[in-house]
Amino acid sequence: MSKIKQDSQVKSIVSVTEENILENYIIITTVNKNYLKIFDLWYHYFQKTNYASILRVITIDKESNDYISKKSIETIYLGKPTSNFNKIVVWRFDIIFNLLKQGKSVIQTDADAIWVDANLEHIINEKFDIQISVEYGIPEDVLAKWKFTLCTGFAIFHSNDSVLSFYKYFLEYCADIKDDQMAFNRLLLKNGMEWELKHITRNSGSLKKFNLLIEAVSYYTIGRTIEEKSDLSVFHPFLPSNNQNLKVLDLIRRLKTINNDPFLDSYRKSIILSTNGWISTAIGWTAVVFHKAIRNLKKKIKSKKR
Repeated sequence: MSKIKQDSQVKSIVSVTEENILENYIIITTVNKNYLKIFDLWYHYFQKTNYASILRVITIDKESNDYISKKSIETIYLGKPTSNFNKIVVWRFDIIFNLLKQGKSVIQTDADAIWVDANLEHIINEKFDIQISVEYGIPEDVLAKWKFTLCTGFAIFHSNDSVLSFYKYFLEYCADIKDDQMAFNRLLLKNGMEWELKHITRNSGSLKKFNLLIEAVSYYTIGRTIEEKSDLSVFHPFLPSNNQNLKVLDLIRRLKTINNDPFLDSYRKSIILSTNGWISTAIGWTAVVFHKAIRNLKKKIKSKKR
């Protein structure tokens, strides 16, 4: 039976202890060989928590699996080398589905969603079936309707019948349109998701077709940007560059506005001074400057035509 008995029946808030988390939850993140430097930064912060025993890292290729295994972290090795993000996403959520079917609740976190001060006892609320972070981007049709969208880069799926029923459709839709965030948001929208609170930073609501209660976790708790009054647990910025070194340097720059961890400066230096790091970084910055110049040129041409 699902935890929700009737639509009119509101679940009581269930306090969750660290012992409960360690026994009933699994934390999942995913890397390939191109994301190892980002992972090192993520893991630096994650090690400050008490959740190491429930961390599982999905590794896409042998290089990433060897690298993570040497840190004595348990991996789920796929052995399917690819840099195709959409394929990786589908594989990741398929693994999460299998864990949910085994009765484990799953905390899905991207490797660039940095756990700056993540106390899961303050985030997890077993009143809800799904808890998920918020952003204000894609899909644009959902943004127009709700005034926010849901970000699958950090989500908590509580294992129960309602979630399993929904998740099956989500996986199929995700594989079909090859985008997890578009699939998740649009599946909720087209099935009549009703939000109970109309607030810029927090919302909760129900998806009656699947008997689900969903929390859009406060933007001040799991954020894409650093807000003035935020008390961030997880910082998940948008990192536009395709260059791994530039991504890391950009992330370090943003993290330094939150705290002045000495590790950030030392890690930044190691990236820049590594054998291929300075070359890759220089090429990356050149590409950024080039693309900006092209965009500015296009704008000037458009303005002249007007």
